[in-house]
Amino acid sequence: MKRYFSALVIIICFISGCKDAEIQQKEYPLIITKEVSEINSEGVTLEAEIVVAGKDNIIDYGFIISDGKNTKKFSVSNSNKFKIRLLTDLKSNVEYECRAYITTRNKIVYGNTVRFLSLGSTPPLIYDINPKSGFDGDTVRINGKYFSSFSENNQIYVNDKTAKIILSTDSAITFIIPSQSFTGATEITLEVNAIKVKSTQKFTILGPQISSISSLIEASGKAITINGANLIRNGSNIAIFFGQYNAEILNSTNTRIDVLVPIPSLNLLADNYAIIKLTNGSKTTTYSTAFKIKKSWVRKSPPLKFDWPTRYQEGFSYNGKGYMHDVNHGNIYEYDPQKDSWSQFGTSAFPSVIYGKSLYIQYNDQVFRVGGVDYLSVSLKSLWSYDMVANRWKLKSNLPFSFSSAGYFILENQIYILTYEGQLWQCDFEMEQYTRLNDFPEKIQNFFVSTFIANGNAYAVQYGKTWLYDKQNDKWIPKTANLFSKGYYSTYAKCFSFNNTGYVLNEGTDLYQYDYVNDKWILRSEYPGEWASNSEKSIFILGDEAYFAAISSNYTGGAPLMFLYQD
Repeated sequence: MKRYFSALVIIICFISGCKDAEIQQKEYPLIITKEVSEINSEGVTLEAEIVVAGKDNIIDYGFIISDGKNTKKFSVSNSNKFKIRLLTDLKSNVEYECRAYITTRNKIVYGNTVRFLSLGSTPPLIYDINPKSGFDGDTVRINGKYFSSFSENNQIYVNDKTAKIILSTDSAITFIIPSQSFTGATEITLEVNAIKVKSTQKFTILGPQISSISSLIEASGKAITINGANLIRNGSNIAIFFGQYNAEILNSTNTRIDVLVPIPSLNLLADNYAIIKLTNGSKTTTYSTAFKIKKSWVRKSPPLKFDWPTRYQEGFSYNGKGYMHDVNHGNIYEYDPQKDSWSQFGTSAFPSVIYGKSLYIQYNDQVFRVGGVDYLSVSLKSLWSYDMVANRWKLKSNLPFSFSSAGYFILENQIYILTYEGQLWQCDFEMEQYTRLNDFPEKIQNFFVSTFIANGNAYAVQYGKTWLYDKQNDKWIPKTANLFSKGYYSTYAKCFSFNNTGYVLNEGTDLYQYDYVNDKWILRSEYPGEWASNSEKSIFILGDEAYFAAISSNYTGGAPLMFLYQD
């Protein structure tokens, strides 16, 4: 007070005694900062006096305080008094410097500096939260009083996670709910200059909830539906797990997610029980009841192995049993699924020379051995029939075509052969009548072409492409692309008809099913045997069961093996 009085006396004397003094000619004002008063734990009162108004227009006025590290400016220009009761932004037991300021159109004028020891400021108070529930990333506003006027002095925490502040005043703060794993009710914490307060109201952080599953028992590759709420609301980074296995998501909405049951790669020969877990951003939820991934594979008795090397060919089925031809010694071997055993079928060995890569087409009571490739890699036009009742081979007239590899399909009781060379033939092997149809529309690459029947229609598969055969117009229609390929050390893909659609065993490992309704290939399972990519397989179908016989491999343990697959 003494300093303020002395300064005021000097200024008054100076003004009254010097009529022509320079101060009377000043364009800018003169101010005095008064001593800080009403210092208590709620705040302080700052006051100043304008001694000379000056000639320039005053735009703003107020106080600047500093603790030596940070400087803050408080405007009081919206008040008719040069005075403010400061209730925020003061730390306890900290010495501050304060001085008044005036901003004119051309200048900033400062008053004298005064010092005071702060006893703190009024703790902030939160009145309301709006809205009172939301998701990670949502915008929320709190209203109250005694917030800091400076955004950097306010900190918001939601469940102890720091929130990003968008807009801040001394009575309202707008912020974004931070990403976190927590869901449920929690307080909003506001920190102002190291003073923390919690909201009395709770804010509910929402997250995904699973209410039901369309089925709790399915094989891998089957589609199921997960029902619930807020399933995709927290962002686009959504994942579904069955235990440790990640599931492919087909479709997703906020209340429904369609997924494919994942392949239990580490345990293919047993049922797997798994908890379904959904993750969405930082949020995770699970379904209370375990899901059963039904096993698709069963180990069966392998093909017979002898002291001499066997060379089994493609399998075929007849009257509920499976068959394979060993071309090295000419015998046909029969698999009885009831006994799970192999035995030689009949006594009639193949009566001609050894060759392989034939098609074995079962038709009525006969099996036709169509074409093949000899040991010099020459494609043959040979045609043999085997009477399954009389147990004898019969040589028929040569074919009008040959192939290095081929696929066949039976459509409307007629046999068709599509060769790797791109020729399509309609064949009546009994009557030995053949009709060449239009060639395949493009060159077949990488030594693979095969065929299957799905929903009464014929399809062809090559690496990368799928085709539908239009019998009426004798042309091939391109369908969906596929991911089938051959690695340097892996086997060629194998295609077969099963359960009214087509399947492909790619590289000896991955089993795909063709979804003819949606024109897409679905990964259904993985072959469970050892050295899968390096073992040649022979496949035959018995009713609703597909049998995969590993007939040769470069590695010990890769063959002979056999597994039954059920959808």
